[in-house]
Order: sequence, then C-alpha cells, then structure tokens
Amino acid sequence: ELQVNLRSREVIQEGVEEELEKVKKELKDSQKELKHKEDHLHLEIDKAKHDKEALRKEIDTQKNRATVAETQLSQISRQSGASVDQARKIHELELEKEEAERKARAAEEALEKKIQRLRDTQEKLNTTNAVKEDMARTKRLLESQKADLEKEVEEQRSLLVKAEAKAAELRSQVDKTDRDLSSL
Repeated sequence: ELQVNLRSREVIQEGVEEELEKVKKELKDSQKELKHKEDHLHLEIDKAKHDKEALRKEIDTQKNRATVAETQLSQISRQSGASVDQARKIHELELEKEEAERKARAAEEALEKKIQRLRDTQEKLNTTNAVKEDMARTKRLLESQKADLEKEVEEQRSLLVKAEAKAAELRSQVDKTDRDLSSL
C-alpha cells in the first residue's frame, strides 16, 4: 500500500515537474517577448517625447511669427498715407499671420495626438508589466507546490523504508519462531 501510495505521489510529482518546466519555458519565452515589447514601448515613448518637444517648439515659432506679423501690420497701419506697397505688405503680413496661426493650430492638434499615443503606449507598458508579475507569481506557486510534493514523496519513501525494515524484522522473527517450533 505504501509502495502504491509512493508511486502515485511520484507520478504526481513528475506531472508537476513537467508542468513546472512547461511554465518555466513559457515564462522565459513570454519574458523575452515582454522585454522586446517593453523595449519597443520605451523607444516609442522616447520618440513621442522628442516629437512632443519638437511640436511645442514649432507652436512657439508659429506663434512668434504671428505676433511679429501682427506687430508689423499694426506699425504699417499706423503710418499715414499708406501706399500700394504698404497695402501689399499689409496683405502679405495678414496672410503670413493667418498661415502662422493655422500652423500653430495644426501643431497643437498633432501634439495632442502624440500625447494620446504616449498615454496609450504607457498603458500598454503597464499591462505588459502586470502580465509579467502574474507569470512570476504562477511560477513561484508551482515551485512551492513542487517543493511540497518533493517533501511529501520523501516522507512516503521514509515510511516505506521503515515499513520494509519492520517487515524484514517480522519475517526474521517468524522464521526464528518456525525454527524454534520445528526443533521442538
């Protein structure tokens, strides 16, 4: 009975060891994949931050151009006796101001999109880290179960060895009793 019990424990332990190896391999593969994704996401975040900064500079540049054009326009408007050249210059400055404002709005919209993509990328990174932590917990749980089964198998082996020793001792006593009875 102890041998059957021990063998069943060994089979269970083998199954757990196989499952643990499978999980370890999956964990290792997943960790590689997650590391690759994490690196890619970090690159995306860095690029998005760089793009964000460039867009902010573009916005500032376009706002400055609009301000300069508006200042020049107001100076020309204040001058008396505006000539055809001045009227053309005023028109050009108005167009430049409108273009600068349009570019600033476009840059602001692009910046908002970059910021949203950055948030999405950060969310993906957080999800990736959560999956990584979950897999690590699963691995620790399986290793703990394996250790418990190994301990139980060792205890069963110890009991089996003791039972076999006791059986050998009892056989020896039976043999001795048989010899004693035979001699009578």
